[in-house]
Amino acid sequence: MNDSPLHAHVDVQNAAPDAQRADQLLTVADVAGRIGAHEQTVRGWIKTGELKAARFGTRIGYRIRLGDYEDFLRRRTLTGAIAAQLLQSASAVSDS
Repeated sequence: MNDSPLHAHVDVQNAAPDAQRADQLLTVADVAGRIGAHEQTVRGWIKTGELKAARFGTRIGYRIRLGDYEDFLRRRTLTGAIAAQLLQSASAVSDS
């Protein structure tokens, strides 16, 4: 079998459900409930651009794609890990 990128195997059957899953829409309440935050906190993240969302009318409110929510979590987790590492490094320097 040829290992070139042009001949890579793509599982088309499983690619579609992943794309559909990423496009699933969540409400502000859904996101708040998943991470234990207040709905106003989630709206604040949307307003500052930290969390991507689309506005649907005045009464329906925001909708967040599951894929965008997962990207948001990855960024926050990475940022938290970096901050923890910096604090740990700073603590080690001050102890010596």
